[in-house]
Amino acid sequence: MTENVSQAFMSLSIGCAKCHNHPLEKWTNDQYYSFANLFSRVRAKGWGGDARNGDGRRTIYVASRGDLIQPRTGRPQPPAPLDGEFIPADSTKDRREYLADWLTSPENPYFTRSIANRVWAAFFGIGLVDPVDDLRVSNPASNEALLNALADFLVENDYDLKALMGLIMNSETYQRSADSLPENRDERRYFSRYYPRRLMAEVLHDAVADITTRPSVFENLVNRDGSKTKTEFYNKDTRALQLYDSAVDNYFLKIFGRNKRDITCECERSNQPSMVQVLHLFNGDTLNGKLRHEGG
Repeated sequence: MTENVSQAFMSLSIGCAKCHNHPLEKWTNDQYYSFANLFSRVRAKGWGGDARNGDGRRTIYVASRGDLIQPRTGRPQPPAPLDGEFIPADSTKDRREYLADWLTSPENPYFTRSIANRVWAAFFGIGLVDPVDDLRVSNPASNEALLNALADFLVENDYDLKALMGLIMNSETYQRSADSLPENRDERRYFSRYYPRRLMAEVLHDAVADITTRPSVFENLVNRDGSKTKTEFYNKDTRALQLYDSAVDNYFLKIFGRNKRDITCECERSNQPSMVQVLHLFNGDTLNGKLRHEGG
């Protein structure tokens, strides 16, 4: 939970600090276990079935006491967020509430910069910090002043993401032509022009559905044991971009690089071409089935 929250909400990979002080960043072994101690009272009971189907076999709850032992010292490390203040170890309040307040505070630069960078990457195909979930001192932004300005804009606008999107889309940078000049033909990092890119799996799927006027029906959910439960979880006009998560088993989305969400890393999504993609477009059911449909 500690490492997932750090990477998802702050784009920080702190796994190295679990065993020793981070060799390249400022995070220490004690900071790791202080942060992890914020989750030490989160417990689960029951298991089995598929929680996404609401069978109620697994329950998450917060215990009133309990601490995580720092292996190096043999005693609990006082609970605290990264670069945050310690909280009383005897407090019975859910420590995650304190974490959430710190995490979303304007004084926490990691959260704000991470959001700004992720939104930028969604429109340009590459973040100011790349990869987007690897925000560290040794991996600086291609334009630190720009990233700081976007983060400041977010704070000033109370984290209004639509306002940030409007700012980006109305910018000269976003509206530049994709045509290259001899001087910037090989440039791929500083946005001297707009970089053409492939459609992501969900967008490509929806484009096929739009052109053929035959939407797909998403209904096969994959259970934890690998079996499939057929359920009409989504409306029949649901688009691939509207899927809540990757629980839907869809071959087209899989081979075109949809993020499986097995781990908290954007590296799971792929935009690389493959022979499997070509064969599926030629012979697969997704495109051919829609072309053959009498209502198409």
